Amino acid sequence: MASAFLLLIVVVVAFLVDRRHSQRQSAIKCVLAWGRLAPFPDDAQDFQIRVDGSMFTRSFRVSFRGNPQVIADWLSECPGIADAEQQKVGPSRTQYRIRPGEGAQGAEVEVDHDQGVVKIYVYWS
Repeated sequence: MASAFLLLIVVVVAFLVDRRHSQRQSAIKCVLAWGRLAPFPDDAQDFQIRVDGSMFTRSFRVSFRGNPQVIADWLSECPGIADAEQQKVGPSRTQYRIRPGEGAQGAEVEVDHDQGVVKIYVYWS
């Protein structure tokens, strides 16, 4: 009896972990498409993604850190950055207003070039 209960717990936990991983991958795919971005650098550190919204709205916020040169190379590979409106928002920070893809309403990327910090915001409503 105890082993059957333990097996049930393991199955439920495995299902929840797999579902969470699947949802995270789906969110990443959406951010890349809506922002018209290249795949994130393999060595991205402190990668975080937050999903907000309801059945009528959806937004994603992504942040990560990395080597400034790797981030510069990543930016050069992003189709959305190539035709983005750029604005300096600090001595080493640039904000890119991207023409969003796949029906999204907006997409922005902010990069601190000295610190190697990237913040992304994409949304649909």
